[in-house]
Amino acid sequence: MRILVTGATGTVGGALATQLAETHHEIVALTRDVNRADGLPASVEWAEGDFRDPERLRNALSGVDRMYLFSDAATVHTVVSAAADCGLDRLVVLTSPVDGTAGNPVKEAVRASGIDWTFVEPGPFAMNARDWWSYPIRHFGAVRWVYPKARIAPVHEADVADVVATVLLEDGHTGREYTISGPESLTQQEQVAVIGEVLGKEIPFQEISPEEGKELLMSHGVPAEIADWVVATLAQHVDAPSVVDDPAERITGRPGRTFAQWVAEHADDFRPGP
Repeated sequence: MRILVTGATGTVGGALATQLAETHHEIVALTRDVNRADGLPASVEWAEGDFRDPERLRNALSGVDRMYLFSDAATVHTVVSAAADCGLDRLVVLTSPVDGTAGNPVKEAVRASGIDWTFVEPGPFAMNARDWWSYPIRHFGAVRWVYPKARIAPVHEADVADVVATVLLEDGHTGREYTISGPESLTQQEQVAVIGEVLGKEIPFQEISPEEGKELLMSHGVPAEIADWVVATLAQHVDAPSVVDDPAERITGRPGRTFAQWVAEHADDFRPGP
């Protein structure tokens, strides 16, 4: 079987391609420029293609049986049309609650493609901690953030890759939508405390207003609509804590990785640099 992995230079796609490389299947990683492609096992084949270029995309999809897709509303129609033209058997699609407000255009396009599909929608990623807090912890030894009591179940990116790999390789998942959570529910303040425990020091948590939180996210390049969604989602989880009702273990049969495990693997991201 030949499997194409999109987003193979990203966090989930890279973990997925690396994991699939250990199977007996042919694994192909999609990139816009094969001359700049690296970081995956030697057995992974690189294919050049672009979501906005149907002809190049069809060339990359030639002979492919199944595909992991991470797309957005602007390109999904081109991708699924090319996939249908090339006779793909199965699409496993990473989706997001912010893919669209009036319906979900990614899901709608995939459903209309005629290809067997499965949707995998992770909850908040553990790696958000790095994006939001690594800089202030490294430089100031403290965190300024919103809603310290907002409780979520952060999910390790490798667990998401495990779920996607399972759904790609096993039968019985067609037409299913899986929302994936981490194995434990933690407040924002508890997550910061875990980082401190791994680093061996206490990290103060200073609560800021929702408006300041949005401005902070936007200062790091987060689009305004995404920043609004992040802050609003955390506000909801103060009084309605995220529960661990859809852990990765339910799909893979393996215990999900804890937030502490994730922090230990990325501890250097939080330590002061030179």
